[in-house]
Amino acid sequence: MQHTYSILIDGGYFSKIYSSKRNAYPTAADVMRVTDRIQQTPDFLNKELLRIYYYDAPPLQTKITNPISKAQIDLGNSDLAKRAQRLHATLSQSPDFALRLGELKQNTWAVKPKVWPSDKAPSQNSVILTADDIKPDIKQKGVDLRIGMDIACMAIRKNVQTIVLITGDSDMVPALKLARREGLRVYCVQMDTQHITDELKIHSDRILPIDTAP
Repeated sequence: MQHTYSILIDGGYFSKIYSSKRNAYPTAADVMRVTDRIQQTPDFLNKELLRIYYYDAPPLQTKITNPISKAQIDLGNSDLAKRAQRLHATLSQSPDFALRLGELKQNTWAVKPKVWPSDKAPSQNSVILTADDIKPDIKQKGVDLRIGMDIACMAIRKNVQTIVLITGDSDMVPALKLARREGLRVYCVQMDTQHITDELKIHSDRILPIDTAP
């Protein structure tokens, strides 16, 4: 029987690492370049790819009001939102890709780190905030759950023998432990020189270094 594997990508993590290196939001071509390099490594050159799963959340399309300036902000009209939409649209129509979407929630506002550089906020009334000092506090929901459920399903159904995971989230450890107990091999991808947590190292069979440069 042909050895099969799947690649699972935490889109939020991928975008964060890629953007920090190149100061640009990744495109679908950037994602595909990384997955192509995984497939061309000696470990997977003669194995069969089942599917590539990309997990992310669609950008918010709502309008919010800055609590200081009262100015209205259209989140869906931002450059970042448009780039994310293009990325998702392209990947969803690409061969061997499956898009798994959670959601984003914005309930509060946060002070930008440069305003309070230390770990503790200054004493009351020592800083006067302006509209530019705050940003929407947007949280991602449902993405980790989808990754964990897919890993569990693959482990139980045994439709693949290996999982290749791109994430920095140690919350995936219980799912990885299940996969290994069920006989699957687990690879965690190290993008460029990005640090891999000890928890992910311990519960992976191998760390796979991948160069993301064009």
